Amino acid sequence: MEKAYRTKRKKKFIRLVVSIIIIFFILLFIYKHYYNKMDYKTDILQQGKIEKIERYSGIITRDEKLYESPAYGQVILYSQEGDKISKGSKILSIVKSEQANEVDERLAKIDEEINEYYQRNVVDKIIKADIEKIQDKINSVQREIQTATKQQDMQLVEQKSKQLEGLLGKRSDMIAQSSENEYLQSLYEEKNQLMEKRQEFVKNIYSPEAGIVSYLIDGFEKVLTPDAIGDYTWQTVNNIMTKTENHPDMEQEINASVGQPLYKIIDNFKCYITIPIDRDYSKLLQDKSFIEIKIKDQFLETKILGINDSSEKSILNLELKYDIPLLWQSRVLDFDVKLQDEKGYKVPLESIKTNKGTTGIYILKNNFPQFVPVEILGNDENYAIIEGKDDNLKLFTEYITDANEIR
Repeated sequence: MEKAYRTKRKKKFIRLVVSIIIIFFILLFIYKHYYNKMDYKTDILQQGKIEKIERYSGIITRDEKLYESPAYGQVILYSQEGDKISKGSKILSIVKSEQANEVDERLAKIDEEINEYYQRNVVDKIIKADIEKIQDKINSVQREIQTATKQQDMQLVEQKSKQLEGLLGKRSDMIAQSSENEYLQSLYEEKNQLMEKRQEFVKNIYSPEAGIVSYLIDGFEKVLTPDAIGDYTWQTVNNIMTKTENHPDMEQEINASVGQPLYKIIDNFKCYITIPIDRDYSKLLQDKSFIEIKIKDQFLETKILGINDSSEKSILNLELKYDIPLLWQSRVLDFDVKLQDEKGYKVPLESIKTNKGTTGIYILKNNFPQFVPVEILGNDENYAIIEGKDDNLKLFTEYITDANEIR
């Protein structure tokens, strides 16, 4: 009987233990699915971005070569400001005014005498039109020979010389038909000689390389060079921005002197921009190779060449490979600089916590908070852009928005 009593008590004890275990798991289930979940403020991970854009003034350094005048005289432009030219293109001419004017006066007098002759000789008026056409061709061929000679194209020189010889013979035959051919022919011969002589007073300038031709010379061409960019300081940049002024376009006709800066050829596919920025912001760029700046309502990617820190400002040097006329027309411009442009999971700063030296956030896994390490890519006053260091961080993962609630 005593044995049956002990068995009965043992069964009661087992039922009690089992009941306690069942009640524990029921309470645990209720806590996990109701109380625990409602105790924290949560959100789901979503993609976002953080941008920080500041406006600064910067100076422009170009790969440009400055060329000086080789002679005195009046300058006549053939290539205009901003023209894209190839190597060997005619840019301008320098005319030695005094000598050329004397020749021009005599040429005008000869034309006047020729016209008077034809007015006196009605018969010759019929021939005059043909002679003038031949003379125009002679003038054109003479110019082609001069150009071919300077370019050392001797094959073309020989070809054009034969053509000139034929034209001169044809003109002589026509003049021979007129009543006073010796007088008329002497006028035309003198005219040809004077036109050849006039070319001696003209210095034609041809481009030594391809690029953009510009006559806007500000005096910084030999100071602001690609090789010197790494040495720019805040004082250098500030002085240039203070002294730089807009320069007027070059007139079609000006007077040049020997050694005077005359024109420059610019590489229009590359330029350099130097921007003084706040020293605190330079930290945002330390690990970056590229950054976007805004030019004419468009953000363009530039390569970071380096950042020079000084006591007042950090000097940001950039390389830009775009053909933008505004950049070779100006020396100083205002730029919108995208100092920060991070993309990833965007979370409130309060959701981030440091746990035993590791930075992370708390996600809900099986309705329990789980600490997940993250890397902060960037932040502003309220939010941060993060990425996970393992596979626990995924889009739409539920996380706790205020890590301070975790005890």
